[in-house]
Amino acid sequence: MVEGRNYVDFMVTSLPSLDECVNLVADHSAGAITTFSGTTRDTFQGKEVLKLEYEAYYPMATKVLNALISTARSQWSLKHVLIYHRTGIVPVGESSVIIAVSSAHRREGLRAVEFLIDELKDKCPIWKKEVYTDGSIMDNLLCAAGEFFGMCFFIYMALGGVQATLSQLSAPNTPTPDFGFSLLVNVWWTYRISRGVLNPAVLLALLITGNIGWRRGLMYFIAHLCGAMVGAALLDVTTPGPLLGVNKLAADVSRVEGVFLECFLTSALCMVVFFLAVEKSKDTFVAPICIGFVVFVAHLIGTLYDGTSINPARSFGPAVVTGIWTVNQWIFWVGPIMGALLASGLYYFFKWAKYELIMSAPPETEGRSGRAAADGAVAGTGAKMNAPLNEKSDKYDQNYEQNNLREQNTYNAPEPNVRGGRMGGRNTYNDPSRGANGTNNYGTVGNTNTYNTGTNMDATSNNLPSSNYHANDYPTGNTRPANEVNTPGTNEYPIGATGITSDYNTANVVAGGPTSTSGYYVPADTSRS
Repeated sequence: MVEGRNYVDFMVTSLPSLDECVNLVADHSAGAITTFSGTTRDTFQGKEVLKLEYEAYYPMATKVLNALISTARSQWSLKHVLIYHRTGIVPVGESSVIIAVSSAHRREGLRAVEFLIDELKDKCPIWKKEVYTDGSIMDNLLCAAGEFFGMCFFIYMALGGVQATLSQLSAPNTPTPDFGFSLLVNVWWTYRISRGVLNPAVLLALLITGNIGWRRGLMYFIAHLCGAMVGAALLDVTTPGPLLGVNKLAADVSRVEGVFLECFLTSALCMVVFFLAVEKSKDTFVAPICIGFVVFVAHLIGTLYDGTSINPARSFGPAVVTGIWTVNQWIFWVGPIMGALLASGLYYFFKWAKYELIMSAPPETEGRSGRAAADGAVAGTGAKMNAPLNEKSDKYDQNYEQNNLREQNTYNAPEPNVRGGRMGGRNTYNDPSRGANGTNNYGTVGNTNTYNTGTNMDATSNNLPSSNYHANDYPTGNTRPANEVNTPGTNEYPIGATGITSDYNTANVVAGGPTSTSGYYVPADTSRS
């Protein structure tokens, strides 16, 4: 069976239906089509599953999947092979992976599909996390412990930096990067334990959007307040002088201004959390960095006016330890809560509008990725199968690997209108426009080493320049002798130089075109087809 196409892609939206996948791999030469669909089940190890979260390193995952397909093709006779995988959030009942294979016989397809799914789970850099409805008490306690210690370290490090800076300055509201960098570090290490929330306002946004259970959310909230108090208390007893960094409005800032300042800055933080941490993509790994930087920028904006909270626990902890309960403490709760509500509404809007489809081209695979492969993308790169062959990346052998085109994934251009025919190796792309006489040239002969500028026919003399008869242009055994002279006519097309003696035989001679005794055919009219 002649090998066919590979369809490999990652998608952040729902996968195509099985019927669509079957239509992609269907072929008249295939007697069987075998499919596999992996779906999210509602229980795992006795726990109730809410959804699955998938993350992938797209460039490596694409390479691994194509390598697995190559291995499968070497063991079984397969026509077309399709592997589509979801990334991001996959709710219960939805497909996370689809594999479809067309083959001559059902036994080969069944074995190939089983091999592909087993190897995919074992070798492909795709990571899965089960999200449970609420989890057991012990699970929730473990996650809450991560939030407690994360908040404790965050407050200690952030306020500690403020303490050290302000003790040397006379300006009490000087912005510092301490809060941003402290949050960056502590979100990063707690992410693997509890997803690194570390903010009651962000927690509220996650609760509203269903990204965390209410029971666990309540335990997180308690952990945040306790961690903030303990962190502030530890800093107070381990450093000299009074504890600094308590939030309060500047003299010329009204309460309404303070509320809306906190609202908008908090909503910006929540949006970064939603679209970098919650919505999984190839950029998810940089979420802690971006979260830290948005907090830093927020402090550059708001510190002069209210000390910048955007985190009720950050305001609550130092206020309890210092006993400074200003009449404006409620601002640092109401403002962030309003920001969480605003960000949740925007998040719901973009989800409702299916923002994933707007930027659906594969990221590097941009992976992630939309329906590009369903429209003909090969090997997850977004390259179309009907792409013109006059692009350098499709012609040159050295670019085959980086474009994920292997021997079995080679596509030839439509048959050129030529006299003589097209002689090509398995990986050779033949372009009828390469001849000096346009599409009506007298045959194109190529192998994997001949597609370079040096083999172009000379447009002036309609002859192959002598420099093209180099040993690297044609197989060594077929090299034209250096001392042989082209004497007959001016529009000769040599036979001996190609090594294909049947190319221009008597049956292919156009009427009126004499044949020389030295093996050269001289056309009478090079414009005839």
